[in-house]
Amino acid sequence: MKFTIILPIYNTPECILKSCFDSIAKQTIKDYELIVIDDGSSFECSSFIDTYLMSIPNSHVIHKENEGVSVARNIGIKEASGDYILFLDSDNTLPLNTLEIYKKYIGDNDIIIGQSIFLNRTLIDNNDNIENYDYKKINENITYNIETENDWKKLINHVLVGRSETYSYKYGYFADGPCGKLFKTSLVKQTHYPIELKWDEDTVWLLSYFDLCKSGIIIPDYVYNNVSYQLSATKRYRENCIEEFHNVTKVEIEVEKKYPNSKDAFLYHYLHNILLVARLHFFHPDNKLPFKEKYLLFANFIKENMIQSFFKEKKYSNIFDIKNKILIFLINKKICLLLYFILSLYNK
Repeated sequence: MKFTIILPIYNTPECILKSCFDSIAKQTIKDYELIVIDDGSSFECSSFIDTYLMSIPNSHVIHKENEGVSVARNIGIKEASGDYILFLDSDNTLPLNTLEIYKKYIGDNDIIIGQSIFLNRTLIDNNDNIENYDYKKINENITYNIETENDWKKLINHVLVGRSETYSYKYGYFADGPCGKLFKTSLVKQTHYPIELKWDEDTVWLLSYFDLCKSGIIIPDYVYNNVSYQLSATKRYRENCIEEFHNVTKVEIEVEKKYPNSKDAFLYHYLHNILLVARLHFFHPDNKLPFKEKYLLFANFIKENMIQSFFKEKKYSNIFDIKNKILIFLINKKICLLLYFILSLYNK
């Protein structure tokens, strides 16, 4: 078996899940196995999974109690028997030639990074237009081989910062998670998804996988449809967001030690996560704390030793734009009230 597709599912609406399954069943090559991890879904969702998988050869489902996507992916990795692994989220889809594209580029590469298209949809949209999307009209014929230490530095910076002139395409993009990429199973089985993290687990896992790689390739072909239905956990209010930030940051500080040439990229990432806490906790509409209490908690958060230790440098690379530098200055000088009002306006 050439490919293993790992697909965690938790109560995905049937109309969305059907589009996901359809995109797998209609792949132009069939040399794959599909491992579905049903992470404690409702009886109705689980029944739909069982019924649909009867029509997909070499597929099987593992029904389990709800423990989160990281545990589900670890189970999928353990069960995988293909030579290569790709991950798929249940609210997204694959272009119908994704596996055919990957097969063309495998060679000696430990990772193949393809392009994703971001598509906005609602639950009532007809998803056939995703399947029939004209990818050829926006394709670019540029590939990047990732071989040298400098190549990997640029790739890591791209993952952490989210943008890069070196690896930017006019229309497509690749994100910091596992989707839209092909991984060598023998290397994936040496990794473990960090189940203690509530967010950023994808970035931590991907960087741990990079550490095992010798060569890779970034391709211009479209291999993934990132379909937004406004259901993302990164938009919901997170009551325990500060604790989650601490857990994530402690792990990422350890990961950073493996990549001393990417210090500025990690700093940018830490700043991004601080702003994420602001958006999902302090300034989220569902946070009903009165102003005084909310501000005191915010000020204490900004003054924490962990956060203050990030921004001791006097000079920063061009990764940081003027807006970032202003925010860093306010954090570093502990000008919390002005910072609070700037972020409150930014998050309206």
